[in-house]
Amino acid sequence: TPLLDGLYAQNRAAAVLADEIGLDFVMSMGKFRGFGGETDHWGTALESVTMMAGIAEATKNVKIWATIHPLLQNPAVAAKMIATLDHISGGRAGLNIVAGAYKGEFDQMGAWDDSLTHDDRYALTEEWTTIVKRLWSEDSVDFDGRYFTMKDCRSKPKPLSRPRPELICAGMSDRGFQFSVREADACFIGGRSREEHRDASRRAKRLAEHLGRTIRTYAMCTIIHGESDEAAQALATRYADGADLAGLDLATLVGLPAEVFDLDSTERGIDVAALAGRDLQGTAVLLHTGWDRHFGSAEYGSGAPYLTAQGAQYLIDAGAVLVGIDSV
Repeated sequence: TPLLDGLYAQNRAAAVLADEIGLDFVMSMGKFRGFGGETDHWGTALESVTMMAGIAEATKNVKIWATIHPLLQNPAVAAKMIATLDHISGGRAGLNIVAGAYKGEFDQMGAWDDSLTHDDRYALTEEWTTIVKRLWSEDSVDFDGRYFTMKDCRSKPKPLSRPRPELICAGMSDRGFQFSVREADACFIGGRSREEHRDASRRAKRLAEHLGRTIRTYAMCTIIHGESDEAAQALATRYADGADLAGLDLATLVGLPAEVFDLDSTERGIDVAALAGRDLQGTAVLLHTGWDRHFGSAEYGSGAPYLTAQGAQYLIDAGAVLVGIDSV
C-alpha cells in the first residue's frame, strides 16, 4: 500500500475503482487542520466540493458526496455549490452536513464562536439546512431566523436530483441523532462493537418510523487482511500500537473544556465514587480505563468497563455535555 498523501491522484484512483466495482457512493470529508503529532494525521486534505467536482468528471455511476460545515458557509452559497456539483455529476451529488468540528480547526481562522453551545450549533444547522432545502425547490426564499436572514433569495439552476441531492449527517448525541434522522436521508453511526453498531442503527430506524420517515445507516470499518485470523489480529495490534496520539488534545478535539479520569480497568462498573470531586459543568468527560488495549480482540467487547446507572445520572446532574469511555 502506498503512503497516503491526501492529494488528488490517489483520491481520483480510489473513486474510479469504487465506480468500476459498483459501490454506492464516495464521500470526501471537509478538513482544514490536521491533528498534529509525528504524522499530522489528516494535515493534508483537499477542499471537499472542489475535489468532488473533479471526481464527478472521472466517474460515471457512483454517487458523489461532498462535505460542508454550516459554521463556515452561508447556506445560499452552499446550496449553489451542491447544485453545481449535481449538474457536473449528472444528478449524483450529495451533501454531508457537519454541524461542528474540533475547536482548533475553526479557531485558527477566527471561525469558532465560544458563545455557541453544542445544542446551539445544531439549532444553527437546522436553520441552515432548512434554507438549503428551500433554495433547491423554491423560486424565492425569505427567512428571518436566529442565525440566518434571507431576503428574496434566489438560486438557479435547481439541482437535477429528484427530489433533491441526498443529505447525509453523523451525530451520536441525542441532539445530533434527532437532527440526522429528521433532516437527512442517511446517517453515519458509531460504536465499539458490532452490537453497538446494530443498536445505533435500530435506534435510528425506530426514530425515523416514529417521525413517519425512513433512514439509511452507515458505519465505518477497516478491513484488515491476513493469511489467517491470527495474522490479521497481529496486524490490527501493530496498527493500534503505532497510533500517533501526540496531537490529540481532548479539549481541542471536541471544542469543550475537558476532564480526563484515569481509572482502574479491573473495576468494570464506573460508579459515583470514581467521578466525584470535580466541576464538570459544560465539560467533555473521558473515562480512561486502558481497556482500549484490547481493541480488535474478543475480550474487548465481552469485558469492557461500563458506566453504572448511578454514575451516568451523576454526570448528567453535574452538567457534563459529552462522555466517553476510552474514546469520545
